[in-house]
Amino acid sequence: MKGLNPKLTETLLPIMPQTAQELRRLLDLKSTRNHQLQDILLADPAAAIAVFRELERTRPGSFEQIGDAAHAVSLIGIESFRRLLDSLPEIESIPRGRHASVADAYSGAAHAAFYAAAISNHKGLPRLEELSTAALLQNPAVLALWALEPESALRATNAVRDGVAPETAFGAELGTPLQDANWRLAEVWSLPRLARQAMGDWDDFNPRPQAVKLADDLALTTATDWHSEETETLTAVLSDFLDLSRDQACAWLHERATEAARSFSRFDYPLPGFQLVLMPGEVEDEEDDHDIPEFGARRPHKEQPKTAAAPDLHT
Repeated sequence: MKGLNPKLTETLLPIMPQTAQELRRLLDLKSTRNHQLQDILLADPAAAIAVFRELERTRPGSFEQIGDAAHAVSLIGIESFRRLLDSLPEIESIPRGRHASVADAYSGAAHAAFYAAAISNHKGLPRLEELSTAALLQNPAVLALWALEPESALRATNAVRDGVAPETAFGAELGTPLQDANWRLAEVWSLPRLARQAMGDWDDFNPRPQAVKLADDLALTTATDWHSEETETLTAVLSDFLDLSRDQACAWLHERATEAARSFSRFDYPLPGFQLVLMPGEVEDEEDDHDIPEFGARRPHKEQPKTAAAPDLHT
């Protein structure tokens, strides 16, 4: 292994244009509260990472006590947050269709945050926002690789789609194990304590990092294949963690994935929840998508012209 590229630690991650637009809209409203800003930040890992990097710059060591983005924004201050937002680059374009892109990484992080909130709520774990934030920030090295060396990130993402483990695919491109790279960036960027705990070794009896890791694993695995053995294994883990039967856990996960797809529909993200309508092994036809559900509803087909017929006995 050649070691982590030092340029990765200096990389400024671009945020989604929808994130910038919505945050600016909220900042211009006098009635906006921090939790509304957090709802947007939890859908964009680059924006959340920028907030914690800025928090460390203005208040060194705060990551030890601050675990959610809303609290971090309140300590930074609204005007400082506005200036930070203006300084961040934005992703220019994302390929349409099923081609791998930076949106895969952002979508995976956003789904992990969504699943962490749902798992924590079902489990009754405290400080739900901290768990969502920690899940959102589990793979900073993948995000940094997309920003610095997109061709390397594309190769790794395609390899994952072909069945290679993410740790192997991204580790090869990063030049160091993915877990080590994530931990190193979490340290340099002052990400919250719970995010770091979930990245490393943690006590099996501590449900908080366990929920974060489970949410991250579910997001990564279901984004690749809903019908894989790994998805089946994680569903079994989920059933034990939530004290549900296998069938109940499977239904619960499918419901959450569909809810997440609706929640993230305004972003140019891949939405695994909408893949549930496909049969195992079936692939969307990018050229002919007339039968693909559009946000849960079938697109209307053109009606065939009706021909007049003479009245029959039934008429």
